[in-house]
Amino acid sequence: LSELVPESSDTYSVLSLYVQDIRNKMSDEAAGEFLGLLHEACHFVDEANEITRRIRPDLAARFDIDFVWDIFRPPEDVLVVRLVHPMQSTADFADAEVETKVAAFWTYPKFCERLVEMRGCFRLQLAQGKWGTPGSPLEDPWVEHSLSKARSGIRRQILEESSALSGALASQGTAAPGFIGVIDAVNAAVGAVAASVASSAPCAGAPRGGSRPASAERRASG
Repeated sequence: LSELVPESSDTYSVLSLYVQDIRNKMSDEAAGEFLGLLHEACHFVDEANEITRRIRPDLAARFDIDFVWDIFRPPEDVLVVRLVHPMQSTADFADAEVETKVAAFWTYPKFCERLVEMRGCFRLQLAQGKWGTPGSPLEDPWVEHSLSKARSGIRRQILEESSALSGALASQGTAAPGFIGVIDAVNAAVGAVAASVASSAPCAGAPRGGSRPASAERRASG
């Protein structure tokens, strides 16, 4: 087990007490797949946390791995990733006793998609000194927006960019796009993004199938 998931991983050190319990409930084949995926996930979560510390210290956020006690599902469904914040804004995650609140549960595939975007933000930060707009539903991979907030944020951002474009065109003596055309473009963009957000809705909340994460099971049993 230690060879598959090295204890040098900060993420694994928190999980080590529970991994063997899950392993004992699985077949050898399923356990091998699960441990292989956990090995990968621990390193990816460590990477996401390092990127977050480097370019989003304002967010005071951390990623953790949790488990769904539905061990008969595929390994990628047993493992979920939590985005957590400290209960007190002045709290330090270095303190093992700090109380946290969960901002989002992500399935492992969804977390991997967000990590790709975080890597892109990190490269932009290194190259340009700015990675994007915090809180933007189009640019901020750390934020979990509700559908209504995503719609309003996208409308506001597109209208702001359209206004800036119109001003630039006007200064050059070029006709700016009509207001109705801008609104139609905004509505089309919002509709496309809203459909994407809605299709991934099960990934944003509690894990699928009604199963509770391992942390909830531990609290219930306690």
